[in-house]
Amino acid sequence: MKSITDLRPRSSWCQRIPVLWKTSCLVPVPKKTHPVAPSDYRPIALTSHIMKVMERLVLSHLRPLVSPFQDLLQFAYQPKVGVDDAVIYLLQRAYSSLDRLNTTSSFKEHADRQLHSKGIAIQHFSSAFNTIQARLLRTKLEKMQMDAPLVSWIEDYLTSRPQFVRLRSCVSDPLMSNTGAPQGTVLSPFLFTTYTADFQYHSETCHLQYHSETCHLQKYSDDTVIVGCVENGQEDEYRDLVESCVRWSRENLLQLNLDNKLEWSTNTDAVYKKAMSRLYFLRRLRSFSVCSRMLHMFYQPVMASTIFFAAVCWVDKLRSSFSSRLLQPRCSKERYRKSFLPSAIKLLGRATARFSPVAQPAHLKIISS
Repeated sequence: MKSITDLRPRSSWCQRIPVLWKTSCLVPVPKKTHPVAPSDYRPIALTSHIMKVMERLVLSHLRPLVSPFQDLLQFAYQPKVGVDDAVIYLLQRAYSSLDRLNTTSSFKEHADRQLHSKGIAIQHFSSAFNTIQARLLRTKLEKMQMDAPLVSWIEDYLTSRPQFVRLRSCVSDPLMSNTGAPQGTVLSPFLFTTYTADFQYHSETCHLQYHSETCHLQKYSDDTVIVGCVENGQEDEYRDLVESCVRWSRENLLQLNLDNKLEWSTNTDAVYKKAMSRLYFLRRLRSFSVCSRMLHMFYQPVMASTIFFAAVCWVDKLRSSFSSRLLQPRCSKERYRKSFLPSAIKLLGRATARFSPVAQPAHLKIISS
């Protein structure tokens, strides 16, 4: 290991990486169960073990230098931060702003009057890792006052990369790539968050924070959510922020997709299938006369974490296909139909109905740019 660690300063000093180290084998990994088009696959790059060790050494040196410039509302690839934190922060911001605007009358009255509403723009970068421009990333790193040898090393890491595709026993001819970062490597996720770190929202009245009282922008990897509180039809700040994001994406050669609706069917169907498969094991444990305490210990980490994740988005008033299928499971025996699972969903619906913003999630309307 000592000989490998000695290679890092030599490689950084030379500002070059051996071509053999950068050579990657691309393995197509399906995004769907039944892929039918090339876009249904994710190209995962397999590199040499020595390159992975080298990337970890560079990352350990690069992370503390870049961290002061990173977006605090980027929830991906951060230690002790994940998608749960992103969902909780998004909902907390939306509900707290609506509560602040609606202190006397009911939530539904404001929805009917259309005086206050939330605008949410959900944006996604297409093939984000594959579109990183090495020269633009070099400029961003230089603005962060990174060491010149380190910047040159990263630029060389992203350019002149030989790669070939392997599918079963077939291997393609190698090609040289100068765009993007190889997916599945150690360093690429951090380089992407660094590439997008310079787009952060600072309002004119809120210089020290990463959001204002009416708008905020948060990220999770290549997904971006812009939330704006529209009061009395005044949505200029929200729309300006969306337009700024589109303009920044164009300048950085990132293709941006805007979703014009909230669609939970794909996610809820997957959660439904996972919950039903895990419910089988719980029933089997009960058939062996396992005590209720042990059943509860099994249920909390294995089932509850899956069923109730982001439940405020689909339970009760939203009436999604997921909640209806859970409330009326396809069971041949009546005792299964009356099991704890439908009862738990109903109890959660009654509890959330007491909190008006959760009971009316449709009030969060999407305003496309």
